[in-house]
Amino acid sequence: MLTPTSEQIVAQDAPCARSNRKYAGWNVWAVWTQKLRTRYRRNPQDQWVMKEGAFKSVVDQPTFNRAQRVIASKTYRMSSDALLRDVKRLLKRHGGVISEVGSGANSP
Repeated sequence: MLTPTSEQIVAQDAPCARSNRKYAGWNVWAVWTQKLRTRYRRNPQDQWVMKEGAFKSVVDQPTFNRAQRVIASKTYRMSSDALLRDVKRLLKRHGGVISEVGSGANSP
């Protein structure tokens, strides 16, 4: 039976490898909770139980940390206020925004 290499696993499961601590060798418990006959709910991160080195890591810790910072910086995770602040900063720095959308060039 063939066993996939770490590189193959990371390439195949790249989105999971960037966000799942197990790829960095951690085991995490108590992320979710449920009382009888209720829906699951996510526990606050300070209530999670984490064990470093529970598994052989596929992604080293510095790479995992760097990926976490990139994911956190994506605009889809930004609040409207933070996104507006960044757009204002860009306008101030570059003096304007060029937009092809609705400019009339390709409009019917």
